[in-house]
Amino acid sequence: MTIGGYEAPIWGRKGLLQSIDDLGDDYDYGDLLAPIKSGLTVDGKLYAIPFYTESSFTLYRKDLFDAAGLKMPDQPTYDQIKEFADKLTDKSKEQYGLCLRGKPGWRENMAFLGTMINTYGGRWFDMDWKPQINSEPWKKAIADYVDLRKKDGPPGVTSNGFNENQALFSTGHCAMWIDATSQPAASTTPSRAKCRTRLRSRALRST
Repeated sequence: MTIGGYEAPIWGRKGLLQSIDDLGDDYDYGDLLAPIKSGLTVDGKLYAIPFYTESSFTLYRKDLFDAAGLKMPDQPTYDQIKEFADKLTDKSKEQYGLCLRGKPGWRENMAFLGTMINTYGGRWFDMDWKPQINSEPWKKAIADYVDLRKKDGPPGVTSNGFNENQALFSTGHCAMWIDATSQPAASTTPSRAKCRTRLRSRALRST
């Protein structure tokens, strides 16, 4: 059965799952990332093991950065991302500073926007389960999200999801792309070898 990090602790707590703490010596529990293992554990018992996990990070075109005389820091802030995007956007060449998901949907733009809001210090609910979507971090994150797409994103952004941005980035039309950590596998396949040696990734930190 395939379940996610949402169901595992809930179902485990209700006794609907059997713990899998003893898969034998062949399984290396130490290989599990601590945050992932913690999210699948209830009262010290592990109720699921991951076959795939991902987070979000920034992929950038080193060739375009080098041509512009720019250097990506190890942990860029969104203020730095905005500055880079402005400098790297040249619409006359169909070159855009930043690709972000704009296609509506929970697994499209909202999948990205949630992580952006987290980076700005926002959250969906407080500890008393009061909605926080009118908080200042939410307002700031959404304002920057909209502004970045309008100023430095490609046209037709509301039709662009993961696959569309992947194509734009791989062909040099986007200098940066913030999305899932599955990006490199999609962007460095042999069919896209021209792009392979020009990619670098960086984790974002809060502004």
